[in-house]
Amino acid sequence: MKNIDYTMYYVTDEDLLSSNHTLETSVQDAILGGCTMIQLREKHSSTLDFYNKAVKIKAICDKYNIPLIINDRIDVALAINADGVHLGQDDMPLDIARKIMGDGKIIGISTSTLDEALIAQQGGADYVGVGAMYSTNTKTDANLTTINELTKIKNNLKIPVVAIGGINLDTIPTLKPAQIDGVAIVSAISMQEDTVSATRKLKNTFLKQYQTKGVIFDIDGTLLETMNIWDNVLLNLMNTLNISYTEYEIQKIWNMGFAELAQFSIKKFKLDMSVKEFWQLIKKLSVEEYKNSKIHLKKGAKKTA
Repeated sequence: MKNIDYTMYYVTDEDLLSSNHTLETSVQDAILGGCTMIQLREKHSSTLDFYNKAVKIKAICDKYNIPLIINDRIDVALAINADGVHLGQDDMPLDIARKIMGDGKIIGISTSTLDEALIAQQGGADYVGVGAMYSTNTKTDANLTTINELTKIKNNLKIPVVAIGGINLDTIPTLKPAQIDGVAIVSAISMQEDTVSATRKLKNTFLKQYQTKGVIFDIDGTLLETMNIWDNVLLNLMNTLNISYTEYEIQKIWNMGFAELAQFSIKKFKLDMSVKEFWQLIKKLSVEEYKNSKIHLKKGAKKTA
């Protein structure tokens, strides 16, 4: 959907806050410590109380440009224009939630098995939260998910996978085999007096699982600023074929390969062309766009000769 960093996903629980923190200071300090995403989950709040809290947390998240997800409450998410919602298996159906929220919002789904995760992906979820991985005080009724099941889910899904449930400094290293996209953390952040330091340690511990041994990249979009070119190629493609993708579809397209895009488009618009012909058209449009565009180095890239 969007370019979202799921690395360090803080899920709030006001009942578990350290005595030196309010909900607002806890969220702000978590962000300062490196948190990349916030989920407001307050199960025992009235609608008005939840709304008032959400307004305050939204202001903090907007200040630091951090996505805010609302747990369960689609009404509250819409009321404050949150970035999205997170839904459980017993919450509103995903397809209905998407109609209400719109294509531009993030919808995450709680899953514990590969089957649930595949259904969520097929239904249009933007990410899945998998767990509980370990026993936790915040989800006393949760069945535990094995590392093997988590690995299967990650290997079979194209959308981001986030582990949740009992995630802390001791359990993060056990998740390494799954090579997941991030961890959702509750008490290991909320209960800490020094939230900034605690979050930083958690994030560094997670990132150590992915220490870089080498780098392989191409210059397109890495050293060269070319995203505007590909935006134009997509626009020219739509004009040439007289088709139109929705905003949600365009966001999904950037995660597709050319063959997948071709198959998706041919089926959706009932195009009278083969995958090869579709690819040749994209190639032709992209060559023309590169020839007629002035390309700059990305910020931070420098010429060496």
